[in-house]
Amino acid sequence: MASVVKTGKSPRQALEWLLTLLVVGLMALVVITRIIAPMAVGEHVSSKVYIVSRGDTLVSIAERVDPNANPYPIVARMEVQTHGTVLWPGERIIVPTARP
Repeated sequence: MASVVKTGKSPRQALEWLLTLLVVGLMALVVITRIIAPMAVGEHVSSKVYIVSRGDTLVSIAERVDPNANPYPIVARMEVQTHGTVLWPGERIIVPTARP
């Protein structure tokens, strides 16, 4: 007599997992779009060379260089250049800023 062995997830669990994955994917898409959109709209970008001081963070640098701008698109561009968020005092980084 053959026995039936259940493996895997139930259809309901599979559907819940799929919906969770869909929601997370959509949230990631929204975040990425909010970061990239200012660059895609033809925003004029200039840059400044900034010498990192002890205690500086990407956010504090972005706020210091362009206090009227949202710092997070600038931070996202600096993260690409610095390969993350680790900064060293004396390091020179190019900080993109929007021209008025």
